[in-house]
Amino acid sequence: MSPDLHSEHPEPKPDFDQYFDCLGLPPNASLQDIRAAYSRLYLEHLDSPPSIPEPAVNFAQIQAAYEILQQRADHPSDPDPEEIPTDRPPTSPKPGCITSQVFDPDQMQMVRQKLAAEYQAITDRYEKTLAQINQQKLAKLEAELLEPGLWGGMTAGDYWLTLAISAFLCLLGAWVIIAGAWWVWWVVAGIWSGFWGLVIIGTVSTPRITAAQAKRLKPIQDEINQSEQQAKTELEQAQKEFQQHQQEQVAYFISLPRDVITDTYIASLRPIQQFYLLKAIQKRQDSETVKQNLKTGAKILAGVGLLAALFTGLPFL
Repeated sequence: MSPDLHSEHPEPKPDFDQYFDCLGLPPNASLQDIRAAYSRLYLEHLDSPPSIPEPAVNFAQIQAAYEILQQRADHPSDPDPEEIPTDRPPTSPKPGCITSQVFDPDQMQMVRQKLAAEYQAITDRYEKTLAQINQQKLAKLEAELLEPGLWGGMTAGDYWLTLAISAFLCLLGAWVIIAGAWWVWWVVAGIWSGFWGLVIIGTVSTPRITAAQAKRLKPIQDEINQSEQQAKTELEQAQKEFQQHQQEQVAYFISLPRDVITDTYIASLRPIQQFYLLKAIQKRQDSETVKQNLKTGAKILAGVGLLAALFTGLPFL
């Protein structure tokens, strides 16, 4: 009798990677990522017009892959499933599958802190860059045998010229105060004289340098000023890109039809997506109608006051 080939050489177990591929996810995706991907694909399936050709992976396969991966996550000891069927009609997400929190206050605060830390990191990098530029400045001054205190100094000619002009303009304001017959002139002239008096004080406190020192300082000053300006430009660009990314995420949820925003849909989102959705609800003109469509979410919004306090002090939202 020939041996039982199936008992000696069992068939290999199905590769779960194909199910992750159906949802557009990596093999190490979490259950929360699986639910979010399925929710997104389900909405795309509802919005796609009938005239669009059938995609390579139809929704029946997506539905089956979602249920298989969810069952595997909930019951990892169950037998391996069969291959994905292709003739099953699509169904909507099952409310019984929702196990994650909707607008969990602790998770929302964690997302807020994470985004605030990322935004602060941009400023921290800028401050670190300025510190490095300052070290470069000190090294260059030392190489030219120049004291750091000479930075921003004035030559004797510039010093006396600035002092003379400032003193003249200050005395001119004083003369207007004495000769003026209208109190408005006194106020304006007083501010004028006070300003140029401060210029005189600043000029007197400025270190004086020789022409030779000024000649050696100028290229260093030009280079350092250029580096500082570049660092500031990079800071503003990074802040702008960060802010634009956050606003794009919020704009997506603002554009969703209000009937889509249900507790079931919210539970399928990752915490950071729920955070953006919260901001979108705050900005939407139909926010009250959206809240009426929710049950769990509306209770949390009202009970914790997330919309009132969560976004306070965030300059990028």
